[in-house]
Amino acid sequence: QHGGDGATDSGYLKIFTKATGASATEKLRIHSSGVVTTPLQPAFNAYLNASTGATALSANGTHKVAFAHEFFDQASNFNPGSGNHNFTCPAGGAGVYHFSTGVLLLGIGTGTSNCEISIKHESHHAYYGSRVDGSTGWGDSYVSLAADTHLYLDVGDVVAVYVYATEAFGIYGHSSGSSTYFTGVKVA
Repeated sequence: QHGGDGATDSGYLKIFTKATGASATEKLRIHSSGVVTTPLQPAFNAYLNASTGATALSANGTHKVAFAHEFFDQASNFNPGSGNHNFTCPAGGAGVYHFSTGVLLLGIGTGTSNCEISIKHESHHAYYGSRVDGSTGWGDSYVSLAADTHLYLDVGDVVAVYVYATEAFGIYGHSSGSSTYFTGVKVA
């Protein structure tokens, strides 16, 4: 079926399946802009709104980043709740995802610390990230870390962001989401 329903759709392509004697079930809808809206494609943009203290996170420990706020969470698969702060692949959502993250560490002594960011595919215990030394920072106790990757996820797989430094540190957050963020979208 193609066309539109006037007030809410300017145009679309729909694909249905129908078993003998049953009513048709919409399986795919592509709007005229090329956006697939059925099935709803999981996508989210989460961020850290408020900074932790400069020494709130212990040295030589791996810490999950607490992305407690969201700009959007299409299909509601990112959990910003306490102790979670992760994305879970939904039923019917198995496939390839692109994840991107940036974290701004604070309280890092320039040149004296090694820092790491990881996008952790928890179901398969795999890390994707980068490590830098503190000398790559801004010279004023800040180190910016970033990572991105494509991952194949099965239903129920969990993905989260972790940071590590060899000295105690904090994480800088801002309501714009520009300092510390985590995004993901299903791409195939």
